[in-house]
Amino acid sequence: MRWCCAGMAGALAVVASAAHGQGLRCETTSGEVCGASGCRQVRIFEVRRYPAEAHFQLTVRSADPQHPSVLLQASDALLQANAKLDTSTWNTSFQSTSAGLPLPLEYGFAYQAANMTISSYEACRALAGVPGATGPVFLDNRLVVAWDGGQAQCTSRVVCFP
Repeated sequence: MRWCCAGMAGALAVVASAAHGQGLRCETTSGEVCGASGCRQVRIFEVRRYPAEAHFQLTVRSADPQHPSVLLQASDALLQANAKLDTSTWNTSFQSTSAGLPLPLEYGFAYQAANMTISSYEACRALAGVPGATGPVFLDNRLVVAWDGGQAQCTSRVVCFP
């Protein structure tokens, strides 16, 4: 699972956000790639050496456990294109049991994870669609989830510094 962003002196910051609707709630976070000591997910993630890897976590829950919703569709254009994320199948328990869409969220949540390599600042600029940028570049990762009658969106932001 590969991705891109900038030189040895550059930095990368990651911001996470949550969103919810009447049926589903989603959240995205980013941080260090998981290792033997686990995953460190933070709101602002700085990288000072490249290439670097970012670990993304995506979670979807029923907004109201008393009235569970069905996850009908999910998309994350950035991770699908650059980290080979498959949003048609989600993990449904701590044992990583996979289930395809449509997915009733009667008991808890569904989650996904993906890693992306940040190779250079120039590559980050290209992904963000701002090849001539000279300052910080914002890459927004957007997860969109849909249920019968609505949708929710949540984002994490990667900020690449020259």
